[in-house]
Amino acid sequence: MTDKTGKHIKKYKFFILCIAVIAFLISGCEKDNKYRHQMSGVWNIESISMEYYTDGNPDSTASVSDAGVWLLTDNALDPYNIMEYEHTCTPPSLNYVLGGLPALQPSDGELDWYPAGEERLTIWAIDPNGITESFVIYTVQKLRKNTMELIFIIPESTSHIAYKEVLVLKRI
Repeated sequence: MTDKTGKHIKKYKFFILCIAVIAFLISGCEKDNKYRHQMSGVWNIESISMEYYTDGNPDSTASVSDAGVWLLTDNALDPYNIMEYEHTCTPPSLNYVLGGLPALQPSDGELDWYPAGEERLTIWAIDPNGITESFVIYTVQKLRKNTMELIFIIPESTSHIAYKEVLVLKRI
């Protein structure tokens, strides 16, 4: 093999590698776009069930029906997707987000959201001064055309949970 042929083979391998990396990156973005599109829309919070645990065992439960509405806007050209909301009962998990931001009140009614594949929905807020950021990550238990079920868990330790919240949303 001549030196010239070896250089062409190296260039060819590098070119193939670049194409493979670009294809991998695009396919990953397309999946998030797919889930972002599936999750976007107007959702009625049909129910919120809350379970509190002591030493890993259910201690008390509470539930709320018809807790409000979420509008998840798919802002395809911007990395920030706007979430507007109106609650008759604010999910405690969102109080967790809003509680970390004294300058942002639930009445401000706007947060950002983003899916991480089909298994996570992240909602975050930044205070108006841009100093503090807070977020909550829901596990997506179900995602169908008109139904979404989200779970939020606060661990007590590595083997026990302290709190579990389940939100059932129906597309309006």
